[in-house]
Amino acid sequence: TVSSDSTVKNWNSLTGRLRYTLRGHEGPVLACAISPDGKWLISAGSDATARIWDSASGNLVTTTRLDGAVISCAWAAAESLIVLTTRTSMEAYRLNGGPVQGLTLRL
Repeated sequence: TVSSDSTVKNWNSLTGRLRYTLRGHEGPVLACAISPDGKWLISAGSDATARIWDSASGNLVTTTRLDGAVISCAWAAAESLIVLTTRTSMEAYRLNGGPVQGLTLRL
């Protein structure tokens, strides 16, 4: 779950108990998504960052900065591809790299 207190909470779906709390955003977290294989979690923040976390350990893997609050995030069919949106753009990124050329849409 995401929160206005700058955290993301990961819950055990079987027990309903909190597994861990992710900290690092510098403002409310607006969205999160888990990769299709369950290995990664991405969080989208009002601090203009998207952060990718290892879902097993809760360790931060990487941070990407955009030009405004990241209001949504999603994993594409290919697990290594994520889509991030701000109020003015939609961008696709590879998990192990920067922006995917040709896949940035300015609104």
